[in-house]
Amino acid sequence: MRPIRCLGAMVLCAATAAAEGVGSAPQDGIEVTWREGKTSISSEEVLIQLSNRLQLRWTQDWPEDGIASGSFRIRRAKTKLDGWLYEKRFAFGLQLNWAAADNPLEDAFLDWDVTERGRLRVKLGQFKAPFGRQELTSSGSQQFVDRSIVSSRFAEGRDIGLTLHGQSGGGTLSWAAGVFNGSGRNVASNPDGRYQVVARVQVAPSGDPGYSESDFESGERPLWAVAAQVHHDDDGLGDDRLRRTIYGADAVFKFRGLSLFCEAFFEEREPAGATASKSNGVALQAGYLLARRRIEVAGRYATWDPSEAVSGDRRDEVGAALGYFYDEHRLKLQADLRVVEDEATGASDTQLRVQTQLVF
Repeated sequence: MRPIRCLGAMVLCAATAAAEGVGSAPQDGIEVTWREGKTSISSEEVLIQLSNRLQLRWTQDWPEDGIASGSFRIRRAKTKLDGWLYEKRFAFGLQLNWAAADNPLEDAFLDWDVTERGRLRVKLGQFKAPFGRQELTSSGSQQFVDRSIVSSRFAEGRDIGLTLHGQSGGGTLSWAAGVFNGSGRNVASNPDGRYQVVARVQVAPSGDPGYSESDFESGERPLWAVAAQVHHDDDGLGDDRLRRTIYGADAVFKFRGLSLFCEAFFEEREPAGATASKSNGVALQAGYLLARRRIEVAGRYATWDPSEAVSGDRRDEVGAALGYFYDEHRLKLQADLRVVEDEATGASDTQLRVQTQLVF
């Protein structure tokens, strides 16, 4: 609980400083501003940015073989601190999700820019492994209420480890390679002594399209990027040992409100004492912003084959989404309707989700 108390005290101090400092001249070399959902406290030796993100959701389920039900929930309630200390090359990040009360810590890292130009950085701590475009996209910057069944299956998200990363040409080329415990978020142990290895490279010839799924970035020319990545881990001991390698590729295109996105994964699994198997998944998504980029319509198709050796076990997701943006992703209302089918069981579940998000 001590980290939570410390963060709470920092949040209170930042909020108090913001209340006293917004709109006034800097005092003692310290400037406090609020812009785009962030309160910033800055001087010549520090930049601390505070932001909070709240997602409130209503979900209605219509399972094919069950009883229809609806529920309200707080999907995410996050507090984030980031910035730099002493010099801009010493960056940091800290994020808690209060909606996950039993395990709230999400990010806690230091990010050192060795070259001072972003070409080589060293990132150490807990953060998202560089694998999977939709996973690397913040849950607050998506067109649908949540990620596809393919992203949830193949991209594992946060872990504890170290990554070397960098970019050049203003983001036209970016890369990352890291080693992690492979045990997941907030698990400090690595019992088998072997590490998860992840690498990703992206090329964006016309400029960095960013990781917002909606097109708030493109101007007079289209933005597009392609990426390749690999994930390898060797977990467990004895009969529980499992060696996995996942290869992935993705592409994104944005222009004048139109956004297109595709990602594909191919996995090889080698369990101890059992036959090796292969799995694959593909997700396609498209969206278009209307009414001066205030309203967006989007569609998604995702399919996952758990095992190429077994027929009739595919899982599919088909959905449509509608979004209204008051202030881009910082204040928006979203709704999506999707159908998830499991070929193995013959079950088909229909789900309607409505969510509002506020960043402040």
